[in-house]
This record gives sequence, C-alpha cells and structure tokens, in this order.
Amino acid sequence: LEKLDKAAADKHVKAVVLRLNSPGGSVAATDIMYHSLVEFKKKTGKPVIASMMDMACSGAYYLACGCDGIIAQPSCVTGSIGTIIQTFSITGTMEKIGVKAVAIKSGKMKDMASPLHDIRKEEQELLQGVINDFYEQFLSVVMNGREGVDKKRLRELADGRVFTANQALQENLIDKIGYTSDGVKWAKQMASINKSRTVIYHGPHNYKPNIYGSAMNGSTGTGALVNIEIPDWLNSSSVQF
Repeated sequence: LEKLDKAAADKHVKAVVLRLNSPGGSVAATDIMYHSLVEFKKKTGKPVIASMMDMACSGAYYLACGCDGIIAQPSCVTGSIGTIIQTFSITGTMEKIGVKAVAIKSGKMKDMASPLHDIRKEEQELLQGVINDFYEQFLSVVMNGREGVDKKRLRELADGRVFTANQALQENLIDKIGYTSDGVKWAKQMASINKSRTVIYHGPHNYKPNIYGSAMNGSTGTGALVNIEIPDWLNSSSVQF
C-alpha cells in the first residue's frame, strides 16, 4: 500500500509493474490489496501490469485480476482459484493421555472448528456457507478482471487446481507469457511512452513504517520474542484464498 501511495503521488510515474511471487494468503489481506489496487487505477489512470514470477496462486491470482494485464514467466505456476478453512482434531490423542477439554461458552457455536473436538455436522455446514460466500467473491473478481473467460468454464477451472503458464494462457487466465522485462515493455506501450527509467520501491534495512513492524525486523520493543516456523495449514486460523 505504501508503494502504491508513492507511485500515485509521483507525477513522473507513468505505469506500474506489480511483481507477484506468492502462494496466496488470507481473504481479508488479499481483498484489502485488491481494493487499494483498483482505487489506485481509478485515482491515477496509470496502467498496472501483473508480472507473475515462479508462483502466483490463489490470493496472488486474485490480486492479479485487478491489473490491466497479466504476464507470467514460462515456469510460473498460477491458478488455485478457491477458498479454504483448514482445521484438525486431536481428540483421539487427548483421550489416550487422559485429557478432556471443557469449553465455557456463550453460545453453542463459539468453539466452532476447535481442534479440541471433532467437527460437528452443523459446524461444517456453517463453515461451508462461509467458504461458498468467499468463493463467489473470488469468482466475481476473476470474471470482472478476465472478460474473455466463460463463466461456466471458469467454475470448472476454479476447483483449486493450479496451471502452468501455457495452460493458463490457453484458458485465458493470463494475457501473455514472458518475463518482468517484457512486462515493463508492455507497461510502456500502455502508457504510450517510448523512453523510461524503471525504478523499484523497497524499504531500507531495518525500516518499519510503525511500531507494529518491530517484530519482523528483529529490533527490540513491542513485538514477537520467539518466531517458530510451523506448516501453513497449522499456522493460519483465518479463511484462506
């Protein structure tokens, strides 16, 4: 968001190439970035090209659909259109070691999808409704961004599968195959300029925009004291694109 603000405020910036290299992320973060990207285009009129690197899946593809064009490098993997809530149950293990979970709750669904009990049918139905709602939102974004995609065909493709760059091009999920340098040339054409200087925005070492960034850069102060890497499906309690 800081980079978009910078590009919007600089009159010398005529176009933006958004490099994407991500397996996706939470629904909320993805939608915030997508909304900001759309607002940037409305406010400035500057064209934005999505340049997919080795991976641009799920939420990353969602974001790419907010751009004016999508180019993917030949070895890119993209797609994974869908939404997921991942949970698990450790009740069997707890029974073996003699541990019993007790939840004091304000409503019967307050501990919905807790790993401390097997998921109940009613819980699964409610969560499926959440998934379906966000899934339709994802499909709407793709349809708005990829006008050449047939709606019926999109639902067939949007089952969570991934695509190579060639496959994505055949299905009209992307516009071109090429590298970031090709994306820069394409952006120049869209902006109707012949000569340009390409700049990359990045924060200096140990940069943090506010106190909430302190946990990430290893500085002292408010933030996480211990960082432990665990699998993504265990690490996230939110709905994921």
